[in-house]
Amino acid sequence: MTITFRVKDETRTPVAPQFITHLRAVALCRLLTEKALRLGEDMVYPIHGSLDSASYAFEARVCPVALAQLSRIFYDWPPAIALLDEAQFRRRRLRMTRASAHGRVIMEISTSHDFAPEVTMPNAGAYALLRTLGLSPDSYGAISLTDMRRRLTDPVIRGRLEGDPKGLGRYVHDLERMVETDTVSGQLSMAWT
Repeated sequence: MTITFRVKDETRTPVAPQFITHLRAVALCRLLTEKALRLGEDMVYPIHGSLDSASYAFEARVCPVALAQLSRIFYDWPPAIALLDEAQFRRRRLRMTRASAHGRVIMEISTSHDFAPEVTMPNAGAYALLRTLGLSPDSYGAISLTDMRRRLTDPVIRGRLEGDPKGLGRYVHDLERMVETDTVSGQLSMAWT
């Protein structure tokens, strides 16, 4: 079992989720896979299932891709363009969810920040990290980025992280990148599940 740490933005957006076809979701994944190869970083984050499954969910990074390229996938359909534009403006990923083999795909703005890295750790390591940060070692939770930033700059906590024999220091760089994340509105948090 693993626990993933990610930056979240719970601010509500004015753009409603849209239904799209499975073929549009596949086309989006193809485009993002090509971009991922060029950029050398992940662009699609599976949550469950795969595009070959009857049901699936995944998050897609859309901020590094030109809006014109993305909108072509949806044949310049205005509701899809509005959703893509809002996701890029708010620096958030898209979330695609399909409940059954014959169902439509729901495309919506995710709460996950597009530019922030994710850190996935085995449960034991994640619990050790949480204890070192002075947090309760639960399998899920959240902390404001402001509070997380304060903890990472605390000399005592930083010394524990960098001197940990289990190797927690190797996660410090990604955690620092996470707390440097900004937003156009709202309060960001680091969440783990």
